[in-house]
Parts: sequence; C-alpha cells; structure tokens
Amino acid sequence: MMRAISMLVLSAALGAGAVGAAVTLKPPASSSESGDHEGRPGPDSGRVAILLDAIGKTDPVVCEMIADQIGNFWNSGEDFGVGGFAATSLSLKAAKDSIGGHITDPRAINLLVSELGAPNPCVRRIASKMLGNSAVAAGRLRTLLGDGSPIVREAAAHAAGVGEKRDVLGALETSLGDRDATVGAMAAWAIGEIEDKSSIPALVRSMKGSERRVRLAAIWALGQISPKQAPKQLVAMLSDKDERVREMTAWALYEIEDPSTAPALQAALKAETNQDMQLKYIRALAAMGESSVDAIRPLLESSDPRVKEMAVHALAGGRASGPWPHPWPQPRPFP
Repeated sequence: MMRAISMLVLSAALGAGAVGAAVTLKPPASSSESGDHEGRPGPDSGRVAILLDAIGKTDPVVCEMIADQIGNFWNSGEDFGVGGFAATSLSLKAAKDSIGGHITDPRAINLLVSELGAPNPCVRRIASKMLGNSAVAAGRLRTLLGDGSPIVREAAAHAAGVGEKRDVLGALETSLGDRDATVGAMAAWAIGEIEDKSSIPALVRSMKGSERRVRLAAIWALGQISPKQAPKQLVAMLSDKDERVREMTAWALYEIEDPSTAPALQAALKAETNQDMQLKYIRALAAMGESSVDAIRPLLESSDPRVKEMAVHALAGGRASGPWPHPWPQPRPFP
C-alpha cells in the first residue's frame, strides 16, 4: 500500500509516462547483449526517482555498495547472455545498465540536483555521481558550487570530479578555500580527477593550509596529476609533523617519479622511526631509479624482515620487477 502511494506521488510529480516507463523496465533502443557501452543512454527521471527512493530506505551498507558500483560497470557482464541466469529478462538488464549511462533527461537532472542536499550522505553520493555522468550545464554546476549549503557544495564538487568537468575548474580552485573544509577537500579531489596541470599552484597553496582534510586531498591530487617535476613545496611535506601528511606525500612522490626528490626521501627515511612509514619511503625511493640505490642498500641488514624484503625488491627494480611484497594501496585523501 505504501509503495502504491509512493508511486502515485512520483507519478504526480514527474509525470505518469516517465514512471510507467521505469516500472515496465522497457530497454533503451540502443541496448544490446554484445556489451557495447559506448553512447549508452542513461535512465529517465522515473528510473532515477525509484532508485533514489529505494536506496534511501535500504540498509546503509547496501546503499554504499550500490554507490560503489554505479558507473564502475559497462554492462551486465554476460556477452550474448552467456553466463547469465535464464530467468533474468533483457529489459531488467537494460534498465540496470542504464543507471551507469549518460543522463540527458532534463527532469532526471533536476531530480538529481534536488537530491544533492539530501540528509542521507549515501543518497547524496549516488545523486552527485549520476549528475557527474549527465548533460548538466557547466553554469549550473558553478551555481551549485556556490550554494548556501555546504553539503550541496560538497556534492556539486563530487559531481564535477566524477564527470571530470574541466569547464568548472576555476570554480573548483575557488572552492579549495571554502569556509567548510569538507567542501575544500572534495574540490581538491575533483581537481585530481580532472588532472589539469594548470591547477598545480592552487593545490600547492592548499596543501600548506591549516585544514588537515584539505591538505591531504591537495597532496593526493598532485600525485594524481603527476607533473614531471615535483613542486618543491610538496617535497617539504616529508618533514611535516603529521604522519598522514608524510604518508600521502611519499605516495605522491612515488607517482610523480622525479629523481631530484631522492635526497629528500633519503633524509626522510633516515629520520623515520616508524617501520610502516619506512616501507613507504623505500617504495617511493625505488621509483627514483639509480639515484636511490645507495640509500636502500643498507636496509638489507635491517632486523625487520619486511624492511629487508622491500629493500630487496626495490633493488631488483621495484615496480618493474613485479608486485610489491607489501602492497601499498593508494591512500585515501580523507581520514
């Protein structure tokens, strides 16, 4: 009964045609079983409304799992139906695949924008993720980045990053200095996703600020952009008193692979007493090539078997010689 009432409300608000199309799961005209994901149309407003309504009511863990998957799959995973359950209809698979498609329906875009301020953070995350993969105008995103609500500004920055919206790069750089650190951190993340070297000066300024969350995200973004030469201000972060900052800096330098940073990494390794951090410095040094050999060789005598194993791997060629013995996943920019 409650579901029927919910559907009536959606029908009144969005139009019976849109909701009806979503409910009957009619496949998009361009859908196919061959797995071709190029140009796949996104969902209409009815499908978006039902999705957001459902995820807002489900278990938070289920919601986060769905949020992780949206946009990460190209198709149902069974080309020509091979490997799929016979009872699963083609229309259902097409409707599911459309969730990760490019949204052009203006009413769907309006609905996603309205959910950027939803009280449920997972709903905001999914709405902003889908908005980033839509035809939303750059001017509208800029307006949202200046919204009076920090949760809307944060979600708008996330959408810009998901969609790699280069047209709003200037607004994102301005958002780095937002009075709310969550917005500044998300803006830095978005800039890292866009990977435009012109934003490096703005990120360097942000990583020297007072907000830890923003600093970490700015350093992460610099590693994502990976300029050929690491900014000297980034190298200076190796001596920061915050261990998370030092860890993120080591990862960024590992990604950038600038041999001129080897002496600073060597000094940081020598001064470091935390063995977990030592492993990260060794890995970063290994990316610098021959210039790091003299600093790594003495670690072959370490009493810590992990340090010794990492040193052996680094001297054998680091990432070029196979997987690292102690994986170092990309650190998250947010605590």
